[in-house]
Amino acid sequence: MEAEAAANNLSAENKPIKLRTAVLSDVDDISDIDIEDAAEELHKTMTAKPVYNRRRSIFNTTLDLNEPRCLPASQALDQALASFKADVDKEKAAWETFNTNNIKNSGHSKGSPQSSSSCYKPSAEHEAYLRNAPNLHAFIRGHGSFMDDSIRFLMEFEEMQDVQESLKDSCTYHVHESQKHTISECLARKHDKNSY
Repeated sequence: MEAEAAANNLSAENKPIKLRTAVLSDVDDISDIDIEDAAEELHKTMTAKPVYNRRRSIFNTTLDLNEPRCLPASQALDQALASFKADVDKEKAAWETFNTNNIKNSGHSKGSPQSSSSCYKPSAEHEAYLRNAPNLHAFIRGHGSFMDDSIRFLMEFEEMQDVQESLKDSCTYHVHESQKHTISECLARKHDKNSY
């Protein structure tokens, strides 16, 4: 049975598949198709409102604000926007009057001696502190001399380290030389005692 099924499968695979294709001669009568009606039908299908499924997402939703169900929301949005603009205009006008009043008041106080609202006078303690406080130019000048001193110190420190290393090397060399000399003297005495 399996051999027959395999043979049927092979023969089915080797048979060419015949597809049905439409040919113009298959249509009985094409004279009843009106070109203007076809153009209108095509236009209707292109401009038709989309049909929505029950499942929607924000990615496939198109809003038609001219639909009656959307009008109340858009009117409410327009009203909210208009009231917001009116509030902004009122606030802007209030700031403008506030600024013009301040400018007018400051213009009147310029003619009079210094008023307490427009000029600040520090106390004697604050003035003394400000006179003795460090200023930027003195700090920069001091910083430049400090940097020069620090660079000079670092160079001298490197030289001192080099001198210290060479001193250590020379001391180590002298210690080794004295050890060699002492060892050679001891060996020479032993050799002299053994030779007699």
